[in-house]
Amino acid sequence: MNAPTLNLARFNTAEFERMARTGAFGSRRVELRRGLIVEMNAEHMAHGRVKHRLGLALQSALERAQSTLSLWTEGSVSFGGDFEPMPDMIIWDEATVTDLQRPIPGDLVKLIVEVSDSTLPDDVGGKLAEYAAAGLAEYWVADVKNRRIIRHAEPVGDTYALREITPFGETITALTFPLTVDTAALA
Repeated sequence: MNAPTLNLARFNTAEFERMARTGAFGSRRVELRRGLIVEMNAEHMAHGRVKHRLGLALQSALERAQSTLSLWTEGSVSFGGDFEPMPDMIIWDEATVTDLQRPIPGDLVKLIVEVSDSTLPDDVGGKLAEYAAAGLAEYWVADVKNRRIIRHAEPVGDTYALREITPFGETITALTFPLTVDTAALA
């Protein structure tokens, strides 16, 4: 006997945003990935600690650089189509935005950082492919267990041409805009 075929409902970003505005997800933290609504994992202490400390280091680096860019945490970013993630950290140019009732426009994002504790295979696999395909110029994964930042730049199709690893505790420099981050607090 053959197993029944599942018909999964797929959504685009406009449909997803309409559902979010009406409260369809309640207090659930969700993102849109390949048209599917994905519930995000709970945040445990190891993840939260790295996110907090790296966020402080990123904010300090932006201030030292006298940058006009903003650091936001856990905001929805709309890349259009069927991809609207909610990354851990977003550095973007909010100066031209007037409608704050919408997700962050993907074309204004300079850097996304995902802090990865239990989700490393996805963050450097499927999610990386979606960010690259969306044209995100630079993507970092803070790998909690291996105590390193995996930096990606130069999107080509659904991957990145450049991949570099920086251990926690060392200085890391963005490749696509002026920013140098001291990660000593992560060591």
